[in-house]
Amino acid sequence: MGETPETPDWYDESKVVRAIFAFENGRSDYGGHVVDLGDGTCRFANKPLLGEGGPEWGDRVDLFYHPCAPFDRPMIGYRIYGEGEEPVGRSFGLRREPDEEEIAEHEKAKEARECRDIDENFARMNAPFKAMEAEMKASKEFIRYCELSAWVKDQNLKVPDDLHDEPRARTDQTPEERKDTKLFLLAAAAVDYSDIEVTDDEVQAKITKRKQEDAEADGILKALTTDD
Repeated sequence: MGETPETPDWYDESKVVRAIFAFENGRSDYGGHVVDLGDGTCRFANKPLLGEGGPEWGDRVDLFYHPCAPFDRPMIGYRIYGEGEEPVGRSFGLRREPDEEEIAEHEKAKEARECRDIDENFARMNAPFKAMEAEMKASKEFIRYCELSAWVKDQNLKVPDDLHDEPRARTDQTPEERKDTKLFLLAAAAVDYSDIEVTDDEVQAKITKRKQEDAEADGILKALTTDD
C-alpha cells in the first residue's frame, strides 16, 4: 500500500479502500488505495501518478461516494488539505450503507457475473477440443468423399471437372454432361438408399409434382418481374 517505515497515526489498514483517481473517455481507468478517514476525506495510501504538481502519498483530499450506488468505488477530489486544515461545508458524497434490497440486487448481479465467468472459462477450455472435433469431422468427410469419388470412377462414370465450381444453369450444360450428372445421382442414390424400395409409379408421381412446382414457381417469378 506504500506504507512508510514509520506508520503515521492516520494510517489504519481496516479503513483502506480502493478509489477512482482519474477518468478517461468516461471510464474509471485509473485508481488506487486510500485510507477513508470517515469525514468525507481520505489520505493516499499509495503514490498516485497524476502528473507534476499532483497529490503525493499521504496527502488529504476529498472522497466522494455515489449516493445511489453504495457498492461503487468512491472518487477522490483534487483539493489538497494542508496539515491542521479541516474541511468545511461537507454535506454530500458521504458513504452510505446499502439497504436489504440493494444487497439482494448486488448479490444477484455478482452471482450472474460468476456464472458468466464460469461459462466463459469452460468455453475457453473446450475451444481446443471443439477445434480438434471439427478437424476430425472434416477429415472423415474428406475421406468419405475420396471413397465415393473412387467408387464412381470404378463404375466408369465421368465426373465433371467443374463439379465443385459454382452451380450452372441446366441450359449451360451439354446433353452429355447432363447425362453424366444424372448417372452420378442415380448411382449415388442406389448405393446410399439401397435398402429403400421405390416403384416406378412413385417416381412418376414425384416427377409430375416437381414439374408442377417448377411451373408454379416460374409463373410467380414472371409475375413479379414483369413491368406494369
